[in-house]
This record gives sequence, structure tokens and C-alpha cells, in this order.
Amino acid sequence: MRRLASNLGSIFRARRDLALITAGWEVLGDSNLTIEEADTLVDVYGAINLDWQDPPARLSHVTFRDLMETAVHDRPSKALLSLRLKRLSDKGLLILKPIPRTGEPAELRTGPRSSRTWVKITPKGAKLAEEIWERYGKLAERLLAGVPEADLVAHLRVNAIISMRKERPGASYDEVC
Repeated sequence: MRRLASNLGSIFRARRDLALITAGWEVLGDSNLTIEEADTLVDVYGAINLDWQDPPARLSHVTFRDLMETAVHDRPSKALLSLRLKRLSDKGLLILKPIPRTGEPAELRTGPRSSRTWVKITPKGAKLAEEIWERYGKLAERLLAGVPEADLVAHLRVNAIISMRKERPGASYDEVC
């Protein structure tokens, strides 16, 4: 049990260290964004342009609720995420669009993740998000250089089972193979 707790604790320490490195010039560069704003911008970019499923994109938009549920660097309140999205919109990086109560596409109004606000990335926002994502990739290459492929795969599997067990506590490790 002690070793398992140490393993889990090391994930939190690595997350702390990654947040400090990411917040520095290496990833954010001269973007003039906070790490939380960059997280939100890259989430929207990844969903729409890279076909990420966390958060999912529907009709080239991401919903407010999906962004709340998938934030990496914090778990923002509705008010805090609203302010963050407004700041990104004011900078011309995102477009916020209320979903009308009638006539909205079924993909956006149904299911557990429906929301009343669409979020879409602008070309300026996509360009900045792509630059941040590329710098993040270079950081990953530097930090993980020399780590054997088998260890990287094992690390991904451990992370996947932790995330899976958040939703399904009894999930089997074999399910992430």
C-alpha cells in the first residue's frame, strides 16, 4: 500500500512541476495568456482541429460544460470559466455564441454534456493554440528524452486506468490495454 501511495503521490508532484515549467516561457512563450487561459484555448483547438475526444467537439464547437469538465490546471467555477472565456473572446481568440432554446442542433442540446453556450476558435486563436501546442510537444521531447518506449506505454496505461476509474470505480486494468 505504501508503494502505491508513493506512486500516486509522484503523479501529483510531477503535475506540480509540469505546471511550473508550462507556466514559464517554454510553453506559453510571449502569448500573454495565463496557464489556465492557454489550457482552455488549447482544449478548444484540440477538440476542433485535432479531433480530441476530451473535450469533444460538436459541429466545430465545444460546449461550456465540456470545458468545465475537462480543465487540466484548475476546476473553475461557472463564473471563473465565463470570465476566462470572455477574456479570450475579447482578445479575438474565441467566439462565444449562446445556443438558442429552439431550433438548435440536436447534437448540442442532448446528452449529459449539453450546454447553453457554444465556443468556437478563431483563426487567430487557432494559430496561437498551435504555437503553444508545438512548444508543449518540444517540452515533452526534452523531458522524456531517453525514457524507454515500454515505460512511456506503461505510464499512459496507468494514467488511463486512473481516469477510467473516476467514472467506473470497478474498471479492470485489462480494459485499457
